[in-house]
Amino acid sequence: MNAYSKTALAAAIAAALTACSSGSTSNDDSKPANNGSNGGQQAEAVTVERVSLTGLAVKGNVLNAKVELFKVQDGKVDTTAFATGTTDSRGRYSLLAVSDTPYNGPALVKISHRNGAKMVCDSPAGCVGTQQAEDQQAPDGIQFKELFDLPTNFVMTAIIPRVNTSKVGEQVFSANITSLTHASAQYVSSQTNINETLIRQLNNRIRTMFGLGGSVDLLLTEPTDVTNSDITADQAALYGSLTAALADIAKQKDISVEAVLNQFVSSLSAEGQLLWNNKTDTSKISIEEILAAAQRVITELKKNTTSDFTIIDQGVAGGITDANGRPGSGPGSISDYNPPTAIPPANQQITVGNQLVLKGSSDQDGVTYSWSQIGGPTVPGVTFPVTAQDLDITPNTVGNYEFGLTVSKAGQTGSARVRVEVGTLPGAASLVAGKYSVLAGTADFAINNPGTTSRSLALELGTERTTGFELKAESGSNLTLSLNGTVENDWDLTQSYTPDAVFSGTNAPKSTISGDLSKADIDTGTGSESGQIDSQGNISITTSPDANVENDRIEYTFARRVNFVEVAPGSYLSTQLAQEAEVGKTSDNKPDFSNRKRESVIVDTLMLNKDDGSFKSASIQPKYGVVSVELGSDESNGQALASELQSWETTATDSGFNLKRTTDSSSNKIGRIISRFSAGLAFNGNSYTQITDPNLRNSVISAKDTSGEANDSDALPAFYISNGSSLFNIPSSLLDQALNGYSNTSAIFEGLFSPQGEVINVNLMLKGSLGQFSGTSIVTQVLNRNIGVAIDSADPGNITGQYRIQGIEYGIRKGNPGVLAAALNGILSFNNTTANFEVHSDDVSLNAENNFFGVNVRSERNKGTLNVTTAANGRITLADSETTLEGFVSTDKKRVVLRMISKEAIDSANTPANQADEARHGYIVATLIEDQAAQ
Repeated sequence: MNAYSKTALAAAIAAALTACSSGSTSNDDSKPANNGSNGGQQAEAVTVERVSLTGLAVKGNVLNAKVELFKVQDGKVDTTAFATGTTDSRGRYSLLAVSDTPYNGPALVKISHRNGAKMVCDSPAGCVGTQQAEDQQAPDGIQFKELFDLPTNFVMTAIIPRVNTSKVGEQVFSANITSLTHASAQYVSSQTNINETLIRQLNNRIRTMFGLGGSVDLLLTEPTDVTNSDITADQAALYGSLTAALADIAKQKDISVEAVLNQFVSSLSAEGQLLWNNKTDTSKISIEEILAAAQRVITELKKNTTSDFTIIDQGVAGGITDANGRPGSGPGSISDYNPPTAIPPANQQITVGNQLVLKGSSDQDGVTYSWSQIGGPTVPGVTFPVTAQDLDITPNTVGNYEFGLTVSKAGQTGSARVRVEVGTLPGAASLVAGKYSVLAGTADFAINNPGTTSRSLALELGTERTTGFELKAESGSNLTLSLNGTVENDWDLTQSYTPDAVFSGTNAPKSTISGDLSKADIDTGTGSESGQIDSQGNISITTSPDANVENDRIEYTFARRVNFVEVAPGSYLSTQLAQEAEVGKTSDNKPDFSNRKRESVIVDTLMLNKDDGSFKSASIQPKYGVVSVELGSDESNGQALASELQSWETTATDSGFNLKRTTDSSSNKIGRIISRFSAGLAFNGNSYTQITDPNLRNSVISAKDTSGEANDSDALPAFYISNGSSLFNIPSSLLDQALNGYSNTSAIFEGLFSPQGEVINVNLMLKGSLGQFSGTSIVTQVLNRNIGVAIDSADPGNITGQYRIQGIEYGIRKGNPGVLAAALNGILSFNNTTANFEVHSDDVSLNAENNFFGVNVRSERNKGTLNVTTAANGRITLADSETTLEGFVSTDKKRVVLRMISKEAIDSANTPANQADEARHGYIVATLIEDQAAQ
């Protein structure tokens, strides 16, 4: 048994469960269990400083390129990288920097060539470069939207004013890397003393040169991908056209993109200004030339969209004619842009209810100041914008706030942002003290031996139930989560496959499914972690980093903050990502993070339930509306997703309850929707067949089955795991009725209720076969997550109020033998027939595409408005042109569960299989935010 725990529970309280296990995805069966060079003793926990950086590389999008992060110390850029990684198949990157010592200062991020790196041609006129045969769509040169080889000498950079590491919590910064950030970064890097003010000045000056509005931040604003067919004409689109302009100039001059980038940088004067035009020096690139190229790009974009490009046209022209009244008097003259720079205070952390004054400043005198709120709860007593140099706030709600500072002078502007983390109210921990049970469901995405020829991918699915937890109240809002009990029934299944595992015949490379559901890992453990409770009754646990020494490596769990949202009185839900790694070790048994042997990201669903031993069947409600989402994979290298809405009816018994599941088909989109990615084999009925049509191979195929998996058969008996506990299971010997179509099956069905029965949470794991290929059974693994709320037969009617949302989403993509997942957190504000949402997603992908092979993590924020309709049986639907969410509202309107399905999955019946790019399935739990102090 491996001493390194990989379950969602272990990710939540790593140090407390270092003696517990669910297996490893290292594919190293020779490695001794709980044994290392220290004679089996556990290594001392290592506390390290961490910082994360995410972003997009755009010149068109740069795929599978090398990414490096460098500190800026003593006014100079370090020569040794602080963190390294690669861009993914969409040009995005995510870096995690780890250090024994803290760092707070500027940083430079660099994109460069590596084997297999590609660039997307974003010039409608075409691009200059070399191209592999598989990337070609037309024989006459590199066309718009085509991939071509990234030049071996390609370099593109961005410089960030300030990043800081932390031992606690996740410090996440963003930096998009574009031709404009590159010009700024290269100029700043050439100066004798690099500092935060200089970086902000140059980023702002470059923005102003090209007519980009004050709302644009070169690092934080993501340029629109001009290769998309449907483009909204806004400042991000203008930014995108400027990044594409360099490729257009390269085509006009018949030189490489790298050569044009170098010309752009070398054209900056000693003062960081740029030529208005280059009529006297054709080796330089001027403002006029770049804006003219951007206009050529825009002219082509107009042909394929109905969007109004007036603002962009004016922005391009304004960059030449309205340059603060100083356009230059003749050929070869230099611009003299000098916009004011906004200098914000450092990010802040305060306790809720305390006053905070954010002091703004600028590099120039005579500026006017304006503050705006970009994100976070409403600030009481403050009406934005605030036209003052300092912003005085007293937040009364726990949360993460973001404010924008804008300075203006003579028609020129500069802007910057500051984040404020507001902590908890005192005196609340005693309200949640008590004993707890846990049900955890996990999907672990891992790459083993990264960067080597023996690398492999792994998808590990797991379920676990646990007793013996206790929350203990400390002073004020502080608490301790301790374990002195049993980790029971810790099951996992693992799919592993190598880069060439694309099934194309009986003896072809394929994945392997391993794991035994007939026996469980049962272990005991002790330990504790500190935490807090906020004013809405939500709990956060701060986990310590943990290190386990083995023969040739250290198994390392990173520190993080796990947030549990209260979904019912005494019941808390967490849906998050956890990061883990196996690394080499130094001579003194410390982690060597430069020698990574395994990268792992776990997608958690973790329900923490107050359990004092008095739970009774009378607490169970007679009817639940349930969202059911499955993630599955098989030995054919296929991936499958399925989702449906179900109604669960319960009848109490002496030892538990009887459970009857039926598919809710009250609208035409309900029923079971199945999406499948097949790498070589198609599944139909109970057999697998070879795919011969090249247009169908590596496709995402979705189908609707209105009959659904759940049926009206006799109710299944469920039993409590222990007297007075809300944990229950259905014995595997009785599960045949719940497993339609599988053979040679082993399965686990386990769940728990909230203390008063308002919420039900169930994991169903199975290993079996749905069919055969050439007489050989294909093994399948499935994790089915079910979450529901108590409902009645009524129409919920109008819904108002603000709800905190959590969720999990899974996806599969065309041409990508792997899976995607996201942990979702945010706010949903209902106003009768509409709902506004703002969601933060931590996304993870496990794939082998375009030579990118491994785990990639990134973060996104999305917001918008959805139309709301309700119907009988607690039904609710939220939808716009791109999104469909449907599910159930609880009887008391305090909880909503929703199924998410992608547009491709919904419309699959009308979408040819070779055009289906992606399918996603997932669920969201929304809980009404109430004033706990008023209750």
